[in-house]
This record gives sequence, C-alpha cells and structure tokens, in this order.
Amino acid sequence: MKLPFTKGFAAGLLILITVSFTSCQAQKEPQPAPGAAAVATAQPQAAAVEVIEPTAAEQLIAKEAGLQILDVRTPEEVSAGVIANAKTINWFDADFATRAEASLDKTKPVLVYCKVGGRSAQAAEVLVQKGFTKVYNLKGGMMKWEGDSHPVQK
Repeated sequence: MKLPFTKGFAAGLLILITVSFTSCQAQKEPQPAPGAAAVATAQPQAAAVEVIEPTAAEQLIAKEAGLQILDVRTPEEVSAGVIANAKTINWFDADFATRAEASLDKTKPVLVYCKVGGRSAQAAEVLVQKGFTKVYNLKGGMMKWEGDSHPVQK
C-alpha cells in the first residue's frame, strides 16, 4: 500500500525535526549543587601548526638557536639537497612518528618541510598530536624555498 505524501505530513515532520534540534541545543552543562565549590575544567590549549613563508623561515633559522629542522621527503628527494642542518625522516616510513619522537626534542620548535608542503603539513600535525609545543610548516616546501633563492646544502 502506497501512502500519499502530503504537505501537512511534510510540515509536521519539519516541526518535529526543529523541536528535536532546538531541545538538544537548549540542553546545558550540569551545574554544581548550591554551595559546592566550582572546579576549574579548563583544558590546556593544544599547539597549532604555524605555516611560514620561506623568507620568514630563513630568518627564524638565523635567530632561533634551538630550532630543529625536519625534512620529511624521500631519500631520492633529499639527495638533491636539503636546508642546512636538517634531520631527515621519510614521511612514508611506517615508523615516522616513533623516529621523530626519538630524534627531536618536544620542547624545542620544529620547522618541517617536504617538496611542496603537503606531506610536511601532515607530519606537522602528527608532531602536534605527539606533544611537540611549537611546529612550523614551510609553505610551498623545498620547491618554494629554492624558487625564492634560499640556500640549499648539497
């Protein structure tokens, strides 16, 4: 048996959905009992990845003594040259996160780069999830770095 779909049925359904949504929105966090001390529930802010242009990155490298530089490209890409003093950990290695945690200091800033910026963005997010406090992602990666005539160590 086929039931007719009427405007009245549709209007009723819309009202039901709206009431359900509104009632969920109106729900509030439980309040402490009167006279009870309020407990602070603030969570620490998670670090965010900061995207940085090559010129700003070069300035950061020059002034930040504790800066760690992480190249996440493949060995073949790395063989064409790196930013001076970069550690290399291939993003595609299954143990990338483990190796990064073992070889980098979480309390010191890290500048991450790859060929064009995609892998390094993913790697930077992993570092933040692992508790690194300050992470930079080089915008445009090594392609933009070299294109803007910044130094490369061969």
